[in-house]
Amino acid sequence: MKRTISYITVVLLVAFAAMAVAAQDHKKWEVFGGYAYANYDNVLDSIDDGIDPTYSLGGVNASFTYNPHRYVGVKFDYSLTMNKENYSDPSVNLEVKYKNNQFLGGIQFKDNRSDASRWKPFAHILGGVANQKYNVKGSVAVAPPTVTVLNESPSTNNFAMVMGAGLDVKVHKNVDIRVIQFDYNPVFFGDQQIGTYNLDARTQNNIRMSFGIVFH
Repeated sequence: MKRTISYITVVLLVAFAAMAVAAQDHKKWEVFGGYAYANYDNVLDSIDDGIDPTYSLGGVNASFTYNPHRYVGVKFDYSLTMNKENYSDPSVNLEVKYKNNQFLGGIQFKDNRSDASRWKPFAHILGGVANQKYNVKGSVAVAPPTVTVLNESPSTNNFAMVMGAGLDVKVHKNVDIRVIQFDYNPVFFGDQQIGTYNLDARTQNNIRMSFGIVFH
């Protein structure tokens, strides 16, 4: 009986030790940095038909992920994208500078095992704040010859989400290349005013794509 109990005790200790080693046998953290491209719904298009309904932005995307579990990580994501557009037709002559900062956090799903496959797909869902800034200069012909001159720099903070997926490729035990990250990036834009124009609340159905380097 004592021998049986001793045997069971040894087996349990070995099993718990193996589980502890397995639990530690994955990458605990990762840092990503790279280029980001975004295509956004243009909330300024309600000012005039001559303003495009979407605009493109370029910039940077960075994130830090802590992995308490082999398959689940806690992720903090930051992106800064910007661009300048000129709109010119018979009724509008505007220069608009766009700047978008996003501060997001959430969950990432990925196989973080140290000896995982070279190909590492992942998915994430994030939420946070999008700070959007618009620098609008120029004129809009409301009902010719009436012309509205704009020189406005509004800034707005709105709830934003990112739901997406991507693929990392291992090139070194501590380095991956993020070949692609594709995100649906809705921003729940609130009411805003630019000069005499009211921009109604809407959901911006945006997309974001990123690529770069991941360090473990």
